[in-house]
Amino acid sequence: MRRLVQEAFLRQNLTLKAVLELNTLDAFQGVVRQGELIALLPRSALMQARLDPTLAVRAIADSHQERISSPPLTREVVLVTTRDRLQIPPIAHFRQLVKALYPQFQPQLSAVS
Repeated sequence: MRRLVQEAFLRQNLTLKAVLELNTLDAFQGVVRQGELIALLPRSALMQARLDPTLAVRAIADSHQERISSPPLTREVVLVTTRDRLQIPPIAHFRQLVKALYPQFQPQLSAVS
């Protein structure tokens, strides 16, 4: 995510001064609560962050999102397991659910079969 954010800043001729890179939502929340920093988080992290009354969550995108962030800030998520586990019923079922719910990912999910 940091690379995507840095590239978006560069496209706008802005400088990003990143002072910390964390990997857990709890760590982000703790640092922000200390009062010295702000955090840029993916939308997927907002559900839990919005439940914390000590945090203020604000969108940075506006109606001109395409102009501000082109291409849009996105992340690729993949399913990872070992080959010998692909046939375990819960894993196989989960993979089939993802393929059914998101047919646009069908080629990528099949490529590693």
